[in-house]
Formats: sequence, structure tokens, C-alpha cells
Amino acid sequence: MSVSKRYAPGKDTFNIFSLKQHFLYFRNCTMNLSFLSKVLLAILICVSFAGSSSPENNPPIEAYGERPEVDHVALSASGTKVAIVVRSTEPMTATVNREGYIPPRFRRAFKVLDWDGLTYYPTKFVLHDLAAGTTQSVVYDDYGDITGIDFVGEDYVLVTQRGGTEVVNRSGHTVGARHWRQSMIWDLKDNQIRQFAFKDDLDDAPADRRRFIVTGLVATSNPNNQVYVQAFAPEKSFSRPRNHLLKADLETGGVSLVHRGDEDTIDWVVQSDGQLLARVDYDNRYNSFKIVSEQDGSKTTLYKSNNAKRPPFSLIGVHPESDSLIILASDGFDYLAELKTDGTIWGPMVQQDGKDIDLVFVDDARVVQGVKYSGVYPSYQFLDEELDADIRTLISEIPGASVTIVDHSSDWQKLLLKLEGSFTSGMYVLYDRASDTREMIAETRPDIPPQAIGEALAFQYPARDGLMIEAIVTLPPKTDLAQVSALKTIVMPHGGPEAHDAIGFDWMAQYFSNRGYLVLQPNFRGSSGYGDAFVAAGNGEWGGKMQDDLTDGLQALVDAGLADPDKVCIVGASYGGYAALAGGAFTPELYKCVVAIAPVSDLRLMLREERRDRGRSHWVIDYWEERMSDGEPRTRKLNAISPRRHAANFQAPVLLIHGDQDSVVPIEQSEIMQDALVEAGKTVEFILLEEADHWLSESASRLVTLQAASSFVERQIGD
Repeated sequence: MSVSKRYAPGKDTFNIFSLKQHFLYFRNCTMNLSFLSKVLLAILICVSFAGSSSPENNPPIEAYGERPEVDHVALSASGTKVAIVVRSTEPMTATVNREGYIPPRFRRAFKVLDWDGLTYYPTKFVLHDLAAGTTQSVVYDDYGDITGIDFVGEDYVLVTQRGGTEVVNRSGHTVGARHWRQSMIWDLKDNQIRQFAFKDDLDDAPADRRRFIVTGLVATSNPNNQVYVQAFAPEKSFSRPRNHLLKADLETGGVSLVHRGDEDTIDWVVQSDGQLLARVDYDNRYNSFKIVSEQDGSKTTLYKSNNAKRPPFSLIGVHPESDSLIILASDGFDYLAELKTDGTIWGPMVQQDGKDIDLVFVDDARVVQGVKYSGVYPSYQFLDEELDADIRTLISEIPGASVTIVDHSSDWQKLLLKLEGSFTSGMYVLYDRASDTREMIAETRPDIPPQAIGEALAFQYPARDGLMIEAIVTLPPKTDLAQVSALKTIVMPHGGPEAHDAIGFDWMAQYFSNRGYLVLQPNFRGSSGYGDAFVAAGNGEWGGKMQDDLTDGLQALVDAGLADPDKVCIVGASYGGYAALAGGAFTPELYKCVVAIAPVSDLRLMLREERRDRGRSHWVIDYWEERMSDGEPRTRKLNAISPRRHAANFQAPVLLIHGDQDSVVPIEQSEIMQDALVEAGKTVEFILLEEADHWLSESASRLVTLQAASSFVERQIGD
């Protein structure tokens, strides 16, 4: 169980020769593997969960565009059972209503609908009992994106699925959508999957409004086959969901209310027996943040702030050796600290200078175990010194690999790892600390062999104002850095923008790399992972210095002779889509084409709709105003950095791609961008993805996106 963090010099000083030398040195270091690593890689490369496929240097586009064959893997408490979510290769047929209504879960991007049935690929759940040497599986006959799985003891697996979308329409335009999730339990004893359902209604709301969104396990009481979860559920018809503490019976799937949250409740911490330790409330109207403890029916306010424009910290769990609660806060960089029973904060107890905390590991009772730090390669720190040393040793033996701890046994003797890097598109490995052995569990994309993978390397370059920017560069497979020059290039800014790219297998970057492109992914100012000052450096710099950081990274590659300045396209999604449009609008001479997926094109319109949906005083509004315009959301400023308002500047053709079920960026943002470009006489194509969300969760929408983007880019700068 783990908890994620959020409540989410001038170029003249740059030595051209040093960039290639940097890459060459890095490659030599990563290839200098220990004997243990060589044995491990030999085993992992030769074994495939789904069977070997014939090696190809250029796998088909489906190998990249479709969801991975293996998407989620979980480990049981004993470490002897592994549950795997597999994309089934056996098609099934769904019946549709001849009167024209198609159930939402069967409406997918660019599907040809046959009135006699619709072909789709269901999800398969596979269980490997490593101790018994047996395997069992069950097909989940519902077309929906599985967002996560989590073992509860040995006999149950909690499954979360993105269940559906409510679309918001206005004046004939789809201006927004709200996603909801459903949770279910996979009972391994009878190999059945059961939906969770309330035993008694929370209120008299209509049945279709009584959906609840399980946001995670809070505590486990496995001897009684019960778990405590926090979940959002509507109190009344069409009301905003409230965060309640629920108890779920794993045998029956029945759910009952334990503690009712009010409209300000954002988190709960309970013991394994259900004893409530703390509830977190945040009242955005009065900027009031408080943590309330409840012991034996008596409530005590442990902490309170009446001047919190946003939640000042996140409540993570409990201390392993005291009765203190553990919080995640930041003072330049993230740290863990203790919240004492008298309301005082002591710490930091866990912190690493120069790095933020991406993830906090807690057990099923919310006891804190350790953290995962940000960076182009993951790093870890655990409170158990022996465990911490073992993890450091393990990672040092696989240089050049991104090692992610996915799950672990309850005693931390067995770890489920995901390895990514130049030797694999992603593989799950079970590491036994006691025997120091590794066992291959599954490959995520067995159709992509090692020789088809482009090397992803990290480097730093100075922006024009001296700020150092870290970036990922993915090279075409088998690139000879000593001789290569002037590659066609894709600049691919990440979304967020408070996010960051790291070494791993990026399906879109790897596809373009395999087709001969150099891909640049800069962690521009405003990105997360580099501390508060780096994030704040992006405030008010949308379309400004954040965009300059992309330009300066591209220029560094051009100066090094790696990128061809006459063959550059910019491709991005979400904020990356905004950055792609900003590149076309504000530095039109740099790019031969622009691909913007689910982009923001008009910032003033986005803020106006956020205020309408959330209320003017909501902390999210304050957050976006600070990020976009440094707290000054004036019309002139927002218009100046909105690509829609500068369509006349575009020189390159533009491809817009947007899902009509996008709950993050309304599809209207692409529609108005298209209208502005058409009115300005520019070349623009617009692909609407039916039933596609912001994250392109389904294979169909993801594949259509990749096919359209690659074809568009190839026409502009391909060989």
C-alpha cells in the first residue's frame, strides 16, 4: 500500500562537445553491468510471460499505441501470490440496442458499430500461486479501464475501474465531463468478481446517483474479512460527493457507512480495528484547515490553521514507533514530519536535499515505512535500515535501469519491482531479499524486443537566464553517438505542468524513436520534483520562460549537431498540448508542425469555467491564477499567453486531437482553437475521439491518437 503526494547562462557558455561526451560517458557507465545484472538481464530478456514473439526492429504501431498487455500487478501479503491484469487477446461481442442507444462502456473512439454486435477485448485477471505452482484466471466482461489492483491479505484483490462519464453540455458544445469510478472485489476462493454495493442507502438519492468512488484502503481487518476505505459518495441528488469512511465486507461485497464526512472532509486515518485516529477537514470558504482526533467518542482538534489558502500539508499515516501522526510537508523540498498529540510538529524526520517525495509507503494500517524520491531515476529511503541498505544495493547492481517498487509482502522480504530502461519496455520482477533471487513475473509489452528500444538518457543544460534544466533525450535504436548528426526531432513537453518526465518507457516517445526521431522531453521550470523554488520559477511564465526552456533545450541539441533545425515538430498533451500550441504561436520559426492533444488554448476561458464550476474562492482557482499569471489574472495578461488569441502567428500546420469525454480540459478548448486557425487562414486538422477521456485510457483512443500524430509528423518532416 502506498500514498501519493498531492492535494498533485546563456547558450554561449554551453560546450557543444561536452553534450555528446556526456551521453557517451553515460552510455558507457550504464553498460558496465555487474555479473549479477548480466545474469538477471539474460534471464529477463529470454523469458516472456505471454510467450516469445519474433524479434523485429520496427514493431507495428499497435505495439506502442495499444495499452500494455500487462497493466497492473500486485503481490499478496505473504509474497506467494501474484495478481495480474492482462489485456485479453480473445474478442467478445456486445449486443447494442437497435433503437440507437449504445451503452457508454461500448462506445469507443472510431469504432464501426454493427447493429448485430460490437467486438471488443475484455479484461482478464490472472493469479499465479507461486508456492503451489498453479494459475487461475477470470475474464471480466465489462469494457472499462482498470485503474488499479491491491491485495487484501491472501484471498481477495481490491479492483478499481473507471466506470463512466457524465458529460456537461452547453449551447451545443461539450464543455466538461466528470468521471466516476467503481470498485469491486476479486474473491480468489471462488474466482468470482463482485461489485461493491451499499447495504443501506446513505440517503434517499436515486439509485443512479448512489455511486461511490473508493479512493483507497484506509485499514485492513482481514480476520473479519473487512476493509475500511474512504470513498466519495453523493449525499443527495446532484450534490457534490462527500468523503465518507466506509466498511466493506469482502465476502459479500456489502458496504456500510462507518463515519460520515461533511462537505469539507478530505482524509481519514483509522486503525486496523476501525478505531478513528484522525479526520482532515479543509473549508475553502474560510481557508480553515484542521485535523480532528477522535478517541473513545471524544473529539480533539490536533491542528488548526485559519489562514490556509490551500491545504498546508498532507496527512499520510502513523509513526511506526509512537502515537504521532506523519505528515508530508514542504519547506523548499518535501519532507516527512511528526504531528504530535499536542498539535506540535517535529521534523523533518525524512528528507533528501534537492529532491521531492513522489510517494510514501505505508502498510494496511497506514503505518509509514519509507519514501520514494523524485528524479530521472527513482531513489528510496526506508525507516528500516537493513531494508534501506538492501534496496540501495539492488539498484546499484542494475545501473541504467529505472527500478520502481510496485508492491511488497507484509514483512518486506519479497518486493515486486518494475524495471524499465534500454533493455526492456517494462518487466515485473519478484525480488526475494532472503535468498537474494529474482524471478521474472511478466513483461508489459512482449511485442517490443530490446533491439527496438531507443536509449533514454538524461542531461542538463542552462536556460538563457542561467537556470539549469534537466531533460530526457531518447535516441533512435542503435544510434552511434560518435558519428550521428542532424536527426529529425520531436520536442515533447510533459503535461501538468507540475509534473516531470523520468527515465522509463514512454510509449509515444519510444514509437517516434523507433521510427528514427530524436525525442526531447525537458523538465522545464514549473515542473515538480526539483523543489518549491523550481516550481515557483514557472509562476506567470506560461508562454514565457517555460517556453524558452523548451527552445533552449532544442538549441542545445542543435548546437551539439544532434538535431536538425529544419526538421523539428512539437508534440504534447494537456499542458504539453498548450506548450505545443504556444510553440506554434510564439516561436513559429522553430517548428515544421504542431500536434496538440487535449490542449488548453484560451487561459481566460479556462479560468472562467473553473470559477463557475468550483466557486471563485476555491483553492484550485488560486492555484491556477498563481501558476498561469503569477496571481494577476488580468484579461490582457491571459490573452497575451493564449495561443487561440495569436492564431495569425502560426506558420506550421496544426493537428488537434481531443476526447469528447475529457473531464480535465473541455473539448471546447480545441474547438475554439480550430475556429481561430481556420479564420486566420492556417492549416489545421481536428480529430475528435468519441468516448475518450483526458488520459486516453482505452487502447482504441490511444492507438487512433498515435496513428494520427505519427502520420501527420511524417508528412511534415519524415524522410
